[in-house]
Amino acid sequence: MLNPLLRNLTITAAIAVASCGVALADNTLFAPMALLVPANHMDIVGYYDGGAKFWRAGGARLGLPGGFEINFGTARSTNGTGRQNLDFEYQYLAPVPGTAPGFAFGVLDSMNTTTAHRRFYAVMTEQLDMHANLSHDLLANVSIGYEAGVKCSPFVGVKIPLGTQFALLAEHDGFAVNGGIEFDPIPNLALVAISKGSDSLLKVRYRVSF
Repeated sequence: MLNPLLRNLTITAAIAVASCGVALADNTLFAPMALLVPANHMDIVGYYDGGAKFWRAGGARLGLPGGFEINFGTARSTNGTGRQNLDFEYQYLAPVPGTAPGFAFGVLDSMNTTTAHRRFYAVMTEQLDMHANLSHDLLANVSIGYEAGVKCSPFVGVKIPLGTQFALLAEHDGFAVNGGIEFDPIPNLALVAISKGSDSLLKVRYRVSF
């Protein structure tokens, strides 16, 4: 299953690479965090698997002034057609690394088109500096939240940097336990190998500014 991912990795990265910018913030893997895309920036995200159709899902996360973020996405349904969804998030307080957590509220699948259906959530994210000198070069993220919808459940996510380019990610997104390894080869580009149940996915995330 992984061979098609590796074979297409170079093509995917070449399409994504275009410029440099600020450090990335994102969901842990699928569960929300209280870390938003900065205003006037956009994350372009794609999920790929080893199946015949290769592309699984994709979208764009847009940071807006005032602590708002909007995410428009589309996913491949079981019959192979596209299925659109729209998410919103408001960051009530931004986390202060090593000092205070951040808080955010939002709605997932506001159009109620996915199998998980529309959910409302609140999440708290703490950023812990991995350096004793508080240089903020390596920040671990710990997020705890709760979502309410067809299914109501807590979720938790952890991201631990292993250096400036690698990080380990683990979460329970309210549905299942997921894990991943992130590699940031250049500024603004992140490649994440994800284990989600019996699926193996490749997530490609690239940030642009405007």
